[in-house]
Amino acid sequence: MISASPESWLAAAPVVLAAVALLLVPGAVALRLARADGMLVLGAAGPLTVSVVTVSGVVTAAAGVRWSPLSLVLATLVVWLVAAAVGGARRGAVAPDRAALSRWAVGGGLVVGVVLAAWPLLAATGSAGALPQQPDTIFHLETIQGMVERHDVSTLHGQSFVQPDATGFYPAGFHALAATLVQLTGCRVDVAANVVALVAAAVLWPLAMTFLSTVVLGRRDAVALVAPVAAVAFTAFPTWLLGYGVLWPNLLGQALLPAVLAVGLLALRRPRQVSTWALLAVLVGGLGAAHPNAVIGLVVLGGVALGWLLVVGTVRAGRPAHRLLSAVGVVLLVGGAGAVWFLGARLAPSMRESNPRGPEMGWGAALVDVLFAAPRSSPALWVTGVVVLVGVVVALRRARTAWLSLAWLLVGGLYLAVAAVDSPRTRLLTWPWFNNSPRLAGLLVVPGALLVTAALVALVRADGERTRTATRRAAAAAVVFVLVTLGANAAARAQVLGAYFPTDSRASWVSRTELRALTSLGSEVPADALVAANPWRGGSYLGLVRDVRMLFPNEKTLPGSPVQQLLGARLDEVATDPEVCALVTRLEVGWAITGGEPASTSAGAVRPYRGVDGVDGAPGWQRVRTEGPYTLYRFSGCDASGPAQD
Repeated sequence: MISASPESWLAAAPVVLAAVALLLVPGAVALRLARADGMLVLGAAGPLTVSVVTVSGVVTAAAGVRWSPLSLVLATLVVWLVAAAVGGARRGAVAPDRAALSRWAVGGGLVVGVVLAAWPLLAATGSAGALPQQPDTIFHLETIQGMVERHDVSTLHGQSFVQPDATGFYPAGFHALAATLVQLTGCRVDVAANVVALVAAAVLWPLAMTFLSTVVLGRRDAVALVAPVAAVAFTAFPTWLLGYGVLWPNLLGQALLPAVLAVGLLALRRPRQVSTWALLAVLVGGLGAAHPNAVIGLVVLGGVALGWLLVVGTVRAGRPAHRLLSAVGVVLLVGGAGAVWFLGARLAPSMRESNPRGPEMGWGAALVDVLFAAPRSSPALWVTGVVVLVGVVVALRRARTAWLSLAWLLVGGLYLAVAAVDSPRTRLLTWPWFNNSPRLAGLLVVPGALLVTAALVALVRADGERTRTATRRAAAAAVVFVLVTLGANAAARAQVLGAYFPTDSRASWVSRTELRALTSLGSEVPADALVAANPWRGGSYLGLVRDVRMLFPNEKTLPGSPVQQLLGARLDEVATDPEVCALVTRLEVGWAITGGEPASTSAGAVRPYRGVDGVDGAPGWQRVRTEGPYTLYRFSGCDASGPAQD
């Protein structure tokens, strides 16, 4: 459940600590038992934990076992036993790392990165239970609540938690973690959702980017120190996805992506090391459970890296046969990827047609978005953009890192295709991201942050050294970068998040006042009763503050249901229309709520629910009580005549 009473972040501190432990401990211990390297443990612990939770959630549901903290403990113990067996088999085969990183360098950079990433959300929300005022928020909260109530966190049941008659996969890794956190701590679902989002953005993301940076740019203290600072220097990610949509599953997937990519790059460097490939397979499963978009991002970035590796192999191959083999590999990679991509576009028409067609902006504005990290009308980060461009040049100077520049150009080109063109042809390229520029803007941050790290390390000439002096110069560069960009970055983040956590209740889907009113009215409704309310007016949040069912759980359920379409348009005709009467009686719709501030006054928000809004004064509905902006009605029967009475 959620509450109209705010809960401070200080009061939620134990929940935050529990979330950090939940997301890191299972994976970190498993990797340690498998004798993994320290940076691999730091970076991949989160993705591995997500894989453990999501896979075990599917297995327990298939076996008919209720999900609980005990289920998690047992699943984790099994994983630890397997990891210990792997570690035992590798004993003596693992060479000590000659380039061990300083704990001070790694820890110092991460602390700064965590603070810079967490502060915008803490400041914008003001409380741990603040709700992003976006259409998808209620769906995600309902899914978490459904998992808690049913003791089931299977992603294969992901579509059924809000609509019991629906079936099929939904990327519910985020929801599974939040539901597990509720079970572990007893916190509310809104607090759990915000806490998991916070930990994903401020802990998992900097850790993953630090790991990836040391794999791509070299295992040096200077890189490890700068990387987490660079990772949080953008508004497109993680800040934007903390409010926009709200795309919490995308947020989790993107936060895990760099670590999985790093493991993939290590596998390419050590093609005969079976354990690395096995770990990659496990992590990709968890990444897909978080969100398939993250897997697509992995394919794009990993494909560029692999393609560049084959190109370099073609150029450097000493023997003609080796050169021919590398060239054939490039052709097969590009051709195969292109064929699969366009086949997917044909097989996924709903994704290809997602979002209204047409460009969002002109070419000039779109180029500023890409070059200066200013997605969709957010303030341009001029200094950060310049540093990224310097990083493009730095990366191109070395064959080992040149693919970073190519990846940045490719993802930037995809963003331009959505933002400045968005035609049927470009949608053949951008369909995996639902033709949605924020998702591509978030992906662009991965190569962008790596390029910032490369630029800062190179500018202080610390890219080829492992000395303490080089580390100090890198630390100085990071401090200067933060000081120079802090003002613009803070203002940009406040502007971006402010739109999703508004202080004006008229810009909200549901305000604290409305939640209090719904909580009060809900005391009149029997448990498990079915209530009709217009989701665009916040009434559907009654299902999250009281133990009742909603005829329209959120604004997305009506378009796919002819029954809901009819009742939404004609519920007020229950006493005069036999068809409406039969449906209301069969479904046992016993209550209705009217009123509330509309989140939108568009025809698409008003017309489909005109029958619900028209219950006020309609025959067949008896007025019970008014609280705040809402009025509660009880269904009095299809034969009722005359206006509704108190």
